[in-house]
Amino acid sequence: MWRKKLFEVHLSLLVCLILISCFEACHAENTRSLYIKYVFDASPIYPGDSFTLTIYVGNKWWEFVNYTEIRLFPSIEEYGIELKSLPRVPLGEILLNETKEVSFSFEVSGGMSQGVYPLEGVIEYFDDDYRFHRDYFNIPVVISSSDLRDRCDLFNILIQDLQQKIPRVESKAWSNLIYASIILLAIFAGISLFLYLEIRQLKKKLRELRKIRKK
Repeated sequence: MWRKKLFEVHLSLLVCLILISCFEACHAENTRSLYIKYVFDASPIYPGDSFTLTIYVGNKWWEFVNYTEIRLFPSIEEYGIELKSLPRVPLGEILLNETKEVSFSFEVSGGMSQGVYPLEGVIEYFDDDYRFHRDYFNIPVVISSSDLRDRCDLFNILIQDLQQKIPRVESKAWSNLIYASIILLAIFAGISLFLYLEIRQLKKKLRELRKIRKK
């Protein structure tokens, strides 16, 4: 009797382990996705600027993915960031450990306020088992204040002006140093000549005193 119960317990545990393994495998499969990285060609970005966003799409899971396409949503234009490129770009086949890149051009409205604006998009593709995937992404676009740009421009102007003045300052400093050295040399020469003459007079007086004593 107890053997039968033990067998039932072992069987139940085995079934549970199989179910857990299947669940983990399905969960891992469902969480697989292409990875993306992105780079802005300008930083910071100010109102009125134009910039390019480069997105890198890589495959680290499947032997290949096919019919890959990246698409940007137009919601970013509601904030004042206009997409100047086509919003939908096909990437085709991406092999294992391969990365493809695509670039999008944007123009920022001159009246935009400082803030962080979401750029939303999606990547659609089929994996090597021809299962369809749709990966959504969100890229923050940081718009800096126009006042900050004005302050940065003023700072750059001051730096450039200082760089132009440094050679003149250095030249003037060297000239002053040379003049000071000449003056010091002249003073030193004068003092040396004065001491020489004084010592000569003292020697002359000593010789005269010795002559007087001898007499």
